[in-house]
Amino acid sequence: MIVWSGRGFLIVLIFVACMFLGNLIFPKGMADYVFIFTGLVLAIFCWIAGMAWNTKKDRMVTDDETGQKILLKGGGHNFFWIPMQYWGIIFAILTIVILFQNSMWLAIGATVVFCTIIFIYQMKKLKENKNESTMNSEPKQPEGVETEEERLKRRAEKEDHSRFMPK
Repeated sequence: MIVWSGRGFLIVLIFVACMFLGNLIFPKGMADYVFIFTGLVLAIFCWIAGMAWNTKKDRMVTDDETGQKILLKGGGHNFFWIPMQYWGIIFAILTIVILFQNSMWLAIGATVVFCTIIFIYQMKKLKENKNESTMNSEPKQPEGVETEEERLKRRAEKEDHSRFMPK
């Protein structure tokens, strides 16, 4: 049984398509390179798509009938309960292992390329977070989520304080 949520099923579809395409491109004696090709394509796709789709922010919606607020979590594109971007790392590691069996220099080059891409992405993300924190010095609250103080204030307004007084 295959388990996914959101767009996680695309991993299987792209895997099958890349295996088919790889068998058309590479000669019959080079089955390892079909797996390397498939792994590289899947690693790149899963990393980029997972980072784009799973890093969306949570949002608050209100039910029109009841007036109840519901928090919708952003992201949620998983395959076997693992987020898509982590499948990119898994496929990259598997590809590098297969590359080490065939060519040590290609494997070292691929390792350096993958580590550089992840390092650049993390530095970019760190820089964006630093810029956001300098622009907004006060902590950011998600829209529509009330703080504990607001909830207590609203509760105190609704309560009948005279209910504890003797009648």
